[in-house]
Amino acid sequence: MPKRESQAENQAPANKKRALKHERASHKPNFDLITASKDIWGKLRKKTNTKEENRALADELFTLIKGKMLEIGQRHDASRVVQAMVQHGTDEQRATVLDELKNAIADMSKSQYGHFIVLKLIKYCSNTPENKKMLLKAFKGQVVKLATHSVGARVIEVTFGGEFTNKETEVLRREFYGKQLFPFEYAHELVASYTLHAPSSDVADLGSSVVDNSVELLSTRAGTTAVAQFAAYAGAKDRKRILKSLRGYASSLLTHRDAYVALMRVVLVTDDTVTVQKMVLNELLRPEKAGEVAEGEEAKHPLHTIAMNPNASKMLLLLLNKQEGLPTQYLDPWEEELLKPALAKDDKGEMVSTSRKNPQTRKAELLQYMKSDVISLVSQHAGELLDCASGAKVLAEAAGNFGDCDAAIVDAIEGKGMEIFEDAKGHANVKKILLKAKDRGAGFGGVFWEK
Repeated sequence: MPKRESQAENQAPANKKRALKHERASHKPNFDLITASKDIWGKLRKKTNTKEENRALADELFTLIKGKMLEIGQRHDASRVVQAMVQHGTDEQRATVLDELKNAIADMSKSQYGHFIVLKLIKYCSNTPENKKMLLKAFKGQVVKLATHSVGARVIEVTFGGEFTNKETEVLRREFYGKQLFPFEYAHELVASYTLHAPSSDVADLGSSVVDNSVELLSTRAGTTAVAQFAAYAGAKDRKRILKSLRGYASSLLTHRDAYVALMRVVLVTDDTVTVQKMVLNELLRPEKAGEVAEGEEAKHPLHTIAMNPNASKMLLLLLNKQEGLPTQYLDPWEEELLKPALAKDDKGEMVSTSRKNPQTRKAELLQYMKSDVISLVSQHAGELLDCASGAKVLAEAAGNFGDCDAAIVDAIEGKGMEIFEDAKGHANVKKILLKAKDRGAGFGGVFWEK
């Protein structure tokens, strides 16, 4: 009797290959579970199913794979089973899937097959605050790695694409703007370009992510532009964060070739003038310590360096000048553009100021805080200020505000003799002082002519 041929021997080569593959797969963990779940998935994916049929199949699938979501989801041939469970399951079932996978979401986001599960979780599980919090927590600390990964980048793009609000993803977005980014000028230029062209609400959102690194940005003109824009459209809390990040740097920033504009912008738009006094003005008014004065030299007033510097003096000029709006006679086009009043749409779609307090009120409160120091500056250094282009402007504005400065200014002019009137610049400076003092009212003219 001829020997009976085995089933494998009767199979065609292609069938043999499938049989061997099936044989190897049967020895892997959860083979029966995955096979059964894939059978259900095959039925669940039919377009002709009714809602009731899909509901019954989803319940059956959930019962089958509950507690095994991670093992199944990591299999390239079973990832779609978990995807289907998320898509067709109830909110409670989806929450269970998310809870089982939460610790593996970051790794799954980099998987060619697993990242599809994460995309489904983002789409279908972002309907409750609890689920959103769980998803965002899973990405925390991993954003940059995922964003630069060939597969993970798609997950990050979807995360920021609409299922979450800007406020909810703020913590994640901050990971893009670490301190390691800001030493590079090209990064400053990119951020500045964005702030000049994006809607004000988007500028505020981005600013909330980076304002703690304001000092690093202020090393360039582009970075200064960015910080000035952030200050213009930021909320009260973020403006305070900017001021806090600049604390201890006020004097050096005002004498920087570019950074002074950003500091002026923050001061001009911040309604909380008490915070400005504590974090900026206090530093500017701090007397020099004994060790900081060269031997044989007399200590100068803290505002002396500020008033004599062509950039730093503009802070004093902005506060001392009485006209409404910006004193454009002291500003170049770049400064004027960055310091102009900032407007943004309110809830009604109307353009309104991003600051609540009247600008003149803010200036008055800050100037009142500095009044005695400005008078003291003029009393000690009127002669030096008169010989300096920027100092003479400060002197004129001081004369227009405080009668207590009159005697010191007149003495300084008298000390120069007739030469000051024969010099074109000196003559112009005296004229400006007289005009500013005239605007204040009677007083200066009488003292001047008496001399």
